Amino acid sequence: AKEEKEELIQLRREVAEYEVEFRSLKNQDITIRKLEARIAELQQGGQEEFEAKLEKAKQELAETEGRRTAEALEREAAMERRVETLELQLKAEMAGRAATQTHLLEASEGA
Repeated sequence: AKEEKEELIQLRREVAEYEVEFRSLKNQDITIRKLEARIAELQQGGQEEFEAKLEKAKQELAETEGRRTAEALEREAAMERRVETLELQLKAEMAGRAATQTHLLEASEGA
């Protein structure tokens, strides 16, 4: 009876140790699941942040290109106006020279 009692106590100790170990493993499993969920969350957040930064960079590039195009068109229009102004000045100067030559010819013929 004494041996059986000691064996029963020993078996109960072993069962208690197994229960402690089982709870520890269960806690570890829960911790692992939480960490896996957190990793997935961080990966998703990182992907979303990357996509947001990429979209922002695309918008900035589009704005820059749009601004550069507008500036180039403005420069082109300004150059076209300058060319037109110079052409008019050249025509006026040529007309003035022609009139001066005509006046000189008439003056020399009349003299």
